[in-house]
Amino acid sequence: MHKAFVHSPKPRTNQTEPIRILVVDDSLAERSVVMSMLTKLEYEVFEACNGVQALKVMDEQPIDLILSDWRMPELNGLDLCVAVKKRGENAPYFIMVTGQNNPCDLVAGMDSGADDFITKPFVMEEMRVRLEAGERIVQLRKSLDSRNKALKGLLERETHAKQAMLKDLKAAEMLQRAMLPEKNRRVGQIELAHFYQPAMGVAGDIYNVLHLDENHVAFYLIDVAGHGIRSAMLSFYASQLLSATGASHSLCFDEDGAISRPSAVAARLNQTFTGNADQRDYLTMIYGVLNTQTGQCALCQAGHPPPMHIPSGEQRPRYLGKGGFAVGMLEDATYEDMNLTLSPGDRLLLTSDGLYECRLKTQKEVTPNHMIGLMAHLRQFPTHDVQKQLDTMFHAMATRRPVEDDLSILMIHWSRPEQRAHCDSQD
Repeated sequence: MHKAFVHSPKPRTNQTEPIRILVVDDSLAERSVVMSMLTKLEYEVFEACNGVQALKVMDEQPIDLILSDWRMPELNGLDLCVAVKKRGENAPYFIMVTGQNNPCDLVAGMDSGADDFITKPFVMEEMRVRLEAGERIVQLRKSLDSRNKALKGLLERETHAKQAMLKDLKAAEMLQRAMLPEKNRRVGQIELAHFYQPAMGVAGDIYNVLHLDENHVAFYLIDVAGHGIRSAMLSFYASQLLSATGASHSLCFDEDGAISRPSAVAARLNQTFTGNADQRDYLTMIYGVLNTQTGQCALCQAGHPPPMHIPSGEQRPRYLGKGGFAVGMLEDATYEDMNLTLSPGDRLLLTSDGLYECRLKTQKEVTPNHMIGLMAHLRQFPTHDVQKQLDTMFHAMATRRPVEDDLSILMIHWSRPEQRAHCDSQD
């Protein structure tokens, strides 16, 4: 099987594991000579007398390279190569040792999956360089396999971290929804209808109606720039500043405990955000105070889409305000109040700008005129029916095309105390 052996053993570093070579040959003499030479080259060597025994050795030991004779009983080298390569991408590097010099035989060997050939009789230096070439490929495979395992472990950790984050986000979304008013809620002489659809689970939108004293309620709708976790945290922060219990802790009250004008509340919130938050963190807002006895209402528009006044009679609904500065953008921004007196049965509608990115069945975007027509139609219905209409309509819009921005709608319906008492007595 060999002519000469003239190569001295090559040194190995401690970091390199020896390559495991399986020598398969039915000739004990030939097999022994080759194994001796491979051992001197510091390979870890295993032996088998035919293909069947070789497969058994592979079941018991990890093998990196197979040096196999072609002509063997029971299972020859060609069939062994086919069986080995069926074991997948990590199958050992396969060198066929053959006396066949016929091109057709070489093609058959390559078709079976052999990686290289050594033709008998061979020079041992040729065997050495072919083994070293195979070793380089084996080491590259091992390196790639190691990196793939490391990458797989990293991906698994990333997956677990992502699943934990999604679980936390789901909990945060539930908490954020819990902070919103209940459906069909009443606050004194105020009835509420509202709709909320975040773009990313948690949202930068938040709204609420608060008791200030026996005769006054505050209401607001806040839209923090962007959406997602950061915006949700900032909207929660802003809501807490407005909702803190006690006049000494809430931005809704002056230092002497008096109820603040909406413009003063917006100015204080602006000072807080420009003083404590990142310059990129800003919000738009509608904040208002309503006297539930008289219907007198004051609102401040801080860079937010205008609120809509929906009269209870035949008058056309109308938008209020001209814009104003967003909160948190300019330290010296000033704010103004809008004043109006509600008649019994009047409604106010506050929305975030995500409303005007929604699409109708016609695929056209919702416009202010669409909302004016819709609110004129819905004012004939009681508030709990309006709530059903909002839910049905905007859920359908979100189903047709997921919202790209957080969507919030808050409707406030006011009636005089005596009107509410009259309605209750009729019920």
